[in-house]
Amino acid sequence: MSYCLVAELGGLPMIDDEVKISTLATLACAIRQRLDNEKQSLAAYLQPELARACYHNAYTQPVTELDSVEMNKSDMEKILSTCKEVVSLVPKWQSIFSIPLCWRRLVGDIFSSSNPLIPQHIYLGKNSLNSPRLAEYIIHEVSHTWIGMITEIAPLAERSEPIHVLPSGTSGKEITQVMYALTFAVSAVRYYREKVASGCNTIEDNMRLIYLENYADGCLKLIEPSGKLTSNGIFIATSCHRFLSS
Repeated sequence: MSYCLVAELGGLPMIDDEVKISTLATLACAIRQRLDNEKQSLAAYLQPELARACYHNAYTQPVTELDSVEMNKSDMEKILSTCKEVVSLVPKWQSIFSIPLCWRRLVGDIFSSSNPLIPQHIYLGKNSLNSPRLAEYIIHEVSHTWIGMITEIAPLAERSEPIHVLPSGTSGKEITQVMYALTFAVSAVRYYREKVASGCNTIEDNMRLIYLENYADGCLKLIEPSGKLTSNGIFIATSCHRFLSS
């Protein structure tokens, strides 16, 4: 069997609690350091702006970045307060949410976004910032941040044609993009299950939990027969399937 980075790390961030988060971050920093002609200290590459610059300078084609502005004080207070509430509900995520992040406010109508070539940058729109589901949008993009860090080091799947349609109806996705969708959905399922277990759930929370469980299951149905997963992708898909079945 080929080498599996995710297995060596102890699992999938946000799902497997024994995952070695600091080791994953260090390995990603080493990749960024190789891309940078300046060769700064390894720890410096955990800063979002330097991480972004590494990929910006290394690629001949410009990295697509949505129009955004700096978050205002009120928005940042809301984001940080929501992150604190999430970690209070899922204490095992403390280290997950401790990584340096750059939060940007989207100019357009998109709810949220992130890009693995702009590491540790999370973009939130006005609709997500004003939504009762802000925590879910944050979990969505934090999950993408950590999966993106894995893909900086090792691929989750072979390149594939963008022919897949996500359970939400979004089309034109490669298998790696379906993997991103799967992992965010399973992370959000964990959050909503914790809300139910703690008794602080709402009717909308219950509906989102059912929707996301079905969404994640739909992603697995696209991924499993594709034949495109690497050992890392297989491990992650298996972890997600196991969690959903628990």
